[in-house]
Amino acid sequence: MLKLGVSFAISSLEVLMTIVILFVLFLALIWFSPLSWWSLSSEHFKFSSSLFSPSLVRRGKLAWLWIQSGEGEWPNYKFYGDLLRELQRLTKLYGATPKASLERIKRPLLQDIRFETKMREIRLSGIAQFMAMALMTWSFMVLSRLILGREFDATFLILIATLQASGIALYLGLENIVKKKIFNGYDCAYEGVVALQALLPLGLSLKEKRDKSGIDHFLAKKDLSVDLERVRRQLQIALTQWKEFGRPLEQVLADNLDDIRFAQEMAQERLIKRMNGLKFLIAALFFLSAYLLDLLGLVNSFFIE
Repeated sequence: MLKLGVSFAISSLEVLMTIVILFVLFLALIWFSPLSWWSLSSEHFKFSSSLFSPSLVRRGKLAWLWIQSGEGEWPNYKFYGDLLRELQRLTKLYGATPKASLERIKRPLLQDIRFETKMREIRLSGIAQFMAMALMTWSFMVLSRLILGREFDATFLILIATLQASGIALYLGLENIVKKKIFNGYDCAYEGVVALQALLPLGLSLKEKRDKSGIDHFLAKKDLSVDLERVRRQLQIALTQWKEFGRPLEQVLADNLDDIRFAQEMAQERLIKRMNGLKFLIAALFFLSAYLLDLLGLVNSFFIE
């Protein structure tokens, strides 16, 4: 009888350890994989990062170093690399002075790096919370069955592991969906306004300045946030007055740039709040439910007998 009990325990533990190892490997795959599974991009939203984005934050710091000193790798951080290439191209073609434009980039870039650092902290704290809840569930499953002498149901264990892994995957995927929706148009707006500011002193026609700055891409954007839609309307009116009455644009563009930065700060705060709420929701739906499901299955096993 003792040998049978030991054999049962060893067999059950082997099944459990196999499932746990597969679960850990799945999480490791998520941790180290690029964002290609969840990558969300569009023609005007140039965003790509690693899932836990330490490399994203690092690229931001390298971009900051490059703007500060001109040393290090060429910036490859969000849209900033393309914007700097465009400013460099304009400098070579038309003799534009990029110094003022670089000064305009510094503040939002630093703000963006801080935001991505905060998002990484929220993301990692969410994963740590999920892992702690998963560990609690699996510990309860193992100890309860060993103490009560119940068999491990491999199908049921796979269901629990799948539920928990799906919660983590959904959390990471929804982050990028929500981010794309909230930040729709910000990169395009900022890039267009900064490029147009660099082109204003040059002896180009109004049409050439608009075409080369790409500002019309932003003006054609739909489904913008309330704050960014207000900026779009103000900019549209200012460009019309510039074309028809020759009204100066310099101060208007500077004000628009401040408005875009402010709107972006508000969008970042909204995203952080939503991610905190999403973290709680995922924990309740996928991890607490997995624990309760196992508890219910354990209780039902007594009535079935």
